[in-house]
Amino acid sequence: MKQSAQFQQKENRTSVNLFYILFCFIFLLTISSCKNSDELLIYYKMGFVESPISITNEDFAKEAEQHHIDTVISIPQERFDKFCVMLSGLHGVYNSENRHDYRINIKYKDTDIAIQLPAPDSLNNKIVAYIGDKKKAYISDAILYEILCSARYFDFFDKEDLNYIPLLKKYKTPTDYTYYFKNQDSIPARVKSTYKVVLNTATILE
Repeated sequence: MKQSAQFQQKENRTSVNLFYILFCFIFLLTISSCKNSDELLIYYKMGFVESPISITNEDFAKEAEQHHIDTVISIPQERFDKFCVMLSGLHGVYNSENRHDYRINIKYKDTDIAIQLPAPDSLNNKIVAYIGDKKKAYISDAILYEILCSARYFDFFDKEDLNYIPLLKKYKTPTDYTYYFKNQDSIPARVKSTYKVVLNTATILE
């Protein structure tokens, strides 16, 4: 009977250990899945698109939300985390005016920002970003440059136009720059003017 009881206890311990290992595996798999489900949405006007109408950043955010996704781009986890930390840490201050000719919308979870231009005329380290209802914050021009490079924003400017972008005067043209329309004889007469990119970490490639 004693040997039988010892065997039963050993069998119970083995079952507990297997259950614990299985639980840990499922937990880690869930964490990994949740982490990979995070994404950044970048919506922007392509090239030097002029708009005679200024709108609120709330309306611009709705416009971005309703636009279909044009492409999904995977970036390294470290770079993705850097973008998310910057966006999650933004705190807007009251601003009486939020109607502008916005060019770029960036959304991460509950953070939704609108930017007039990729950079101001001056090459300051901070760029104004508008958040929610009449609020504004300042974001790093260096990180914005990295986000726009990752989202292939500069690919919609031809080489001549690149010379007029303040961010590129400071940080240079991306080494992987490829003009979007280079394989076409001419730009289509009715080419769409906006583009939406999802950045995620589904595949880690440098």
